Amino acid sequence: MAQGRRNGIKDLELLDGTQITKLEPNIKAAAAILSPSTGIIDSHQLMLRLEWLALEQGATVAYNHEVIGVEAKENGYHVTYRNPAGQLESIHCRWLINCAGLNSDQMVSFLGLNIDDIGYRIYPCKGEYFSVPNNKSALVSHLIYPPPLKELEGLGIHATKTLDGRMRFGPNAFYVENLDYDVNADHAQEFYKTASTYMPFLKYTDLHPDMAGIRPKLQAPGDPFRDFIVCHEVERGFEGLINLIGIESPGLTSSLTLAEMVRSLIQGVKGGVKGTGSVSH
Repeated sequence: MAQGRRNGIKDLELLDGTQITKLEPNIKAAAAILSPSTGIIDSHQLMLRLEWLALEQGATVAYNHEVIGVEAKENGYHVTYRNPAGQLESIHCRWLINCAGLNSDQMVSFLGLNIDDIGYRIYPCKGEYFSVPNNKSALVSHLIYPPPLKELEGLGIHATKTLDGRMRFGPNAFYVENLDYDVNADHAQEFYKTASTYMPFLKYTDLHPDMAGIRPKLQAPGDPFRDFIVCHEVERGFEGLINLIGIESPGLTSSLTLAEMVRSLIQGVKGGVKGTGSVSH
């Protein structure tokens, strides 16, 4: 709660067991922090809206184009890509903003930088979700987060309500080498063991595989937490290159703020202020 207040969240409230029971009679907890300003959005609609706004400003959106090379030139960057027909094409740009998620370290490697030396290597970390039937979803009305444990790679398995009223649990977190988005049904036992500690009404048979995602983590297995990297790479000799590396799921919540940070880095150079512009957030 103190950390939240330091981060500028002013409406946090500490609840005891009696207060929790009034808000969520089906939740088992000794204490909780209530965050009234926490909410959910339709991420797909958000992306569609941002795409529309970008197109209105003259942007070109190119899906299914694979970048296969980036070269630094005297007045910018030369990006080579493969189009959906398999043909090679290229584009030149003054500013190159690398926010390629799981492939953001590959974009850096194209420019000859050693991603291990500079700490930019991405370690894919998978997270799965399991959903429950509607009759069980109706027993909870808030997002429920158990206290995260220090040894976890993520926040721990929490309960999220969807905009249509469904409830799902997740994500778990485990490092992977091969990228796939299947949900391992055998992991239901792990979810049940965790979720049933604060939702005693759950049964093991309530859990059904739902969806999966993969985080672009900067921390290797067993390493301490690493925060986002947002950096204008001037000191490494790449003026006009802005790297966003290790942007995990909070990057969706922070997406507009991250965009403001990138804009400030660009405007700082145009206004005559140069430097690394390196920040973590």
